[in-house]
Amino acid sequence: MDNFEADLMELDSYDIQNLHFKVLLYQTGYITFGEELEHNYYKMRFPNKEVELSFNSFLWNNYTENQIIGPKNILLKLKKAFKIRDFDLIKEQLNLLFAVLPYDFMAKEKEVIFHAIIHLTFSLLGEFILSEVHTHKGRCDALVINEDAIFCFEFKLGENATKALMQIHEKGYLDQFVSSTKKLFAIGVNYNKETKEIDGFEWNEIV
Repeated sequence: MDNFEADLMELDSYDIQNLHFKVLLYQTGYITFGEELEHNYYKMRFPNKEVELSFNSFLWNNYTENQIIGPKNILLKLKKAFKIRDFDLIKEQLNLLFAVLPYDFMAKEKEVIFHAIIHLTFSLLGEFILSEVHTHKGRCDALVINEDAIFCFEFKLGENATKALMQIHEKGYLDQFVSSTKKLFAIGVNYNKETKEIDGFEWNEIV
């Protein structure tokens, strides 16, 4: 939703037989007006956290083919893993998450869906999640921020975790947080489409 923009006329004038998803979300109350970027052109936002949670839960359950017990257990364990900074547990639970996803979501041409699922999963943890965070040198895949730490993730499909980790450092994705009192962690992850699991998971603390 961070980059979701819409024109007022576009939202108010529509064909019920050919309804655009932006219009549908607006007319059903899932999104509302945020900052006015230009005359009658707005950045859209969720009206409150409850609606955002409901929307993300709906998408997440559909992406994970409604395998309710498994994925929700994964969320609880991921939340614990971030709190105690157990990186082995984070890797383990991400692998379990990927195991319940439809196979074709992991195809290279579906990489946007791969990243969307990661974003949805972290959002449902109740942590503060930013996806595709821009810096002057590029953008990272995701930042997870809890009460005392910031975790910067770079995900690769069919490449390697070392490359992902190096990218975080070379692009300075965490530079804007160096004055923060929170602990800073860089995490590079690679998903192997052949074995259908994470085959590379590397991390270090920024000090």
